[in-house]
Amino acid sequence: MANQDTFNNPTKSTTPTGEQAAEKASGMVEEGKRKAAEMSARAKEQLNRAMETGKTKADQARVSAAGGLQRAASTVQDTATRLPGGERVQGAVRSVGTGMERTATYLREHDFNDMQSDVENVVRRHPGKSLITALAAGFLLGQAIRRSRH
Repeated sequence: MANQDTFNNPTKSTTPTGEQAAEKASGMVEEGKRKAAEMSARAKEQLNRAMETGKTKADQARVSAAGGLQRAASTVQDTATRLPGGERVQGAVRSVGTGMERTATYLREHDFNDMQSDVENVVRRHPGKSLITALAAGFLLGQAIRRSRH
């Protein structure tokens, strides 16, 4: 039909007009946007699944750590009564065991969001002590890593 129109009207071209090209380009842009949106949605879905998996594993590790700490605390408490050195040493060891038990309970009862909030509150209330603690922990961690490499 286009050839017949061209034959009857020699000024009419079979090549696309600017309007047709613009429509085609617009359609391609829309298709690109649609595909980009689909890819974005898939990526978000995969990221959400990965984050959920990570949270689940972190929670399992947290609960497992709490259980291990509780067992260690029980061992420390049991050992305290058999230690030589008198009541003073035994009391100090029992105090350590009690602290371990409280930490285990805290780990069991609080998720990572709660822990983050608690750490932020402590840092706000005690910035100097928090800085010294962070420096000491970093130093000890660095020493441990250095020793493990040798």
